[in-house]
Amino acid sequence: MEWNKISVKVPYTLLEQTYNFLWQYINGISVERIDNNFKIDSYVVPSRSRDITRRLKRFLQILAKTYQSKFTLPEIIEKFEKCCNFIAIPYPNAYIPDFGIPIFIQRGRAFGIGSHPCTLYCLNALMDLYLTRKYSLPLKTLDAGTGTGILSIAAVRLGIRQITAVEISPESVMEAHENFVINEVQDFINLQQGSVTEISDKFDLILANLFGDLLMQIAPMIVNNLSENGLLIAGGMAVSQSKKVISVFENLGLTEKKHYEDENWCVSVLKRL
Repeated sequence: MEWNKISVKVPYTLLEQTYNFLWQYINGISVERIDNNFKIDSYVVPSRSRDITRRLKRFLQILAKTYQSKFTLPEIIEKFEKCCNFIAIPYPNAYIPDFGIPIFIQRGRAFGIGSHPCTLYCLNALMDLYLTRKYSLPLKTLDAGTGTGILSIAAVRLGIRQITAVEISPESVMEAHENFVINEVQDFINLQQGSVTEISDKFDLILANLFGDLLMQIAPMIVNNLSENGLLIAGGMAVSQSKKVISVFENLGLTEKKHYEDENWCVSVLKRL
């Protein structure tokens, strides 16, 4: 099947609104941080690309005036190198990209569809872990506060086969279960409703895309649940608070190995030695 790519670069201030706007129309979407901007690539069938591009241009012109920000004009690319990164795909979808690493998320949802910078950085961290092959997959993984389940789905796509996904919200648990079934990954994920503080097992990898105050509050429990040489991907931190949060984990014996951030948000990858 033929595909067109609609590519646009936006600053942080326009990222989530642009992503959420495109979510209504596209067949797949991926995001890459480039310098001080985010490059959003939307994948669509050729018959719809010009109409979507016109809508996007009008939307960005209004949005840019509101936030006094600049963007590049949306560009339709008919021939492009097929993406091999994560692609978020609205579900249901009449046309599914036959490239990239697909993550299906229900189209009607506005939360947890991959538009927040911290979610993007956590996905980047997972992909970097996969590409470096420093660990022998599958890893025993804890997804602390799974939300819609997007990070657990990504982990399974990369080959991890033993995941415990914990979420305190009953509504989010139901949504995560639906997304696991849609992606056909439910056999590899033990989904539990409750607090992550109730977990007592050891894990090689912990995904904790939460928020700064909560990360500091539960840091001793997270570190206690981390195996020797285990990795923690900690997200949801405001940049203004990130040094304080990271220092809490460092004081508990972890060492920061990688750092992702923009003007407002930060994700840190830490290792227990």
